[in-house]
Amino acid sequence: MARITFLPDDTEVETSPGETILQASLRTGLSHAHACGGKARCTTCRVWVLEGLEHCEPRNEREQGWAEQLRLDARVRLACQTTVTGEMKLRRLILDEADLEIMNQLSQDRPAMEGNEAHLAILFSDIRGFTTFSEPLPAYDVLFVLNRYFHQMGQAIERYGGQINNYMGDGLMALFGVDDPSDAPLRAVRAGLAMLEAMEELKPYLAATYDQDLEMGIGIHYGPVVLGTMGYAQSRRLSTIGDSVNLASRVESSNKEAGTHLLISDDTYKEVSDAVSIGKRINIDLKGKSGKHALYEVTGLTAAAGIADPAGELAIRTEDGQQWVRVLAQQDLPANRREVVRVGSLKVLLVNHQDRILAFEDRCPHLRLPLKPAKITDDFSLVCAWHHSTFDLNTGNVEAWSPWPALMGPTLAFLRRNSKRSLQMWPTRLQDGYIWVGMEEQDLAVK
Repeated sequence: MARITFLPDDTEVETSPGETILQASLRTGLSHAHACGGKARCTTCRVWVLEGLEHCEPRNEREQGWAEQLRLDARVRLACQTTVTGEMKLRRLILDEADLEIMNQLSQDRPAMEGNEAHLAILFSDIRGFTTFSEPLPAYDVLFVLNRYFHQMGQAIERYGGQINNYMGDGLMALFGVDDPSDAPLRAVRAGLAMLEAMEELKPYLAATYDQDLEMGIGIHYGPVVLGTMGYAQSRRLSTIGDSVNLASRVESSNKEAGTHLLISDDTYKEVSDAVSIGKRINIDLKGKSGKHALYEVTGLTAAAGIADPAGELAIRTEDGQQWVRVLAQQDLPANRREVVRVGSLKVLLVNHQDRILAFEDRCPHLRLPLKPAKITDDFSLVCAWHHSTFDLNTGNVEAWSPWPALMGPTLAFLRRNSKRSLQMWPTRLQDGYIWVGMEEQDLAVK
């Protein structure tokens, strides 16, 4: 029997003769992605062999075909096709808990609704350059990337009380105010900013897995619609009709011309003007609409919105010589949740772990990649998902330097010359229903 160590799970598995890496992984209960069911019709099960490559059986014809098409490194193997003969260590390249959720998500039917007039905030989003991104990839990989993207966007939308109403290729339409009309425009803007944050967190995964990058555009309009259930038999779904839907779509498409990522209409701006920070203000012709239309680029939220604002004023209190910054409503960080917020020019990762709120910079001090996917242990150690160095979350100090591959740690330490660099951490407290982070003046400076 051969033994495989899976990272980042740090799980050892003994394999049976003829058993593939994927079969061993799934048997152990790991959430190992395999969009095509392990039939070599995609590459989502790929792994990076860290040690013991010589114990892998040679690629079969199907795996070799993908390797040549995608120019895979010799150490990248398809888990569904690879059997092993000796001890080895590998890393799953699609590795977080979102994988299992994506594949197991089930749609929930909504009750039928007759036609009603309503004021809704309508959000459209679209991925820039997705056609070029997807052309060299197998169909299963394209679907997997889209589902991962929609999963993360859906979480951001639902967090602020919205619901995805329609998908259009790599785009989507979401509605705010269907069940609860209160603050619908502001909740839509919050969701849009959260979606942009989610895209930033997705970029390192896309770069590491596919060596490509993506951008997105978001447009929001607040206006009247007719809301009701439409369609035939079991295909009926909640739909919106009206000029407001078309206008929201045109606002989103204007991001290309404006060079922006999040635009809102004038009607939306009137509802949220006190709560948002604005970058560009543009007057633009919208396709199919007469006259010029005022659009506003949203760059963040002000203190009036109850969250830190990356471009405007921050809600700050000074007590006993310590500056405390209000960053997030306490209800938005339930148990075991992680959220990234902006404070000045910093991205701060907030973690609710074992009823303790932690705040630290969402950037590995060594590779400068996001720490949100990192593993946090019961004894409050953080294991970087990228090079597996371990940090003490009580002090921020490095507990253990990069242990894999064998030459990775020393090489990285030599090139970066920062193997002892600590994690930037800040104290936190709860007050008035909000999470407050204690910072120094230099932390708040816009850099």
